[in-house]
Amino acid sequence: MVKEVNIRGRKYFRCMFCRLIYKKRKLAEEHEAFCKKYDAQISNLNKAKKLEYR
Repeated sequence: MVKEVNIRGRKYFRCMFCRLIYKKRKLAEEHEAFCKKYDAQISNLNKAKKLEYR
């Protein structure tokens, strides 16, 4: 979900995963899809590492 924010009277769009701000909604949505995918990969790696060390 991309959130619309106003900064100094201008519209910007924020990625809710990493909080990066974009001028265009399309770019923010594309970045957010990347963040979701990347976040899932990282969490899966972390789970695998935890199991490995047990």
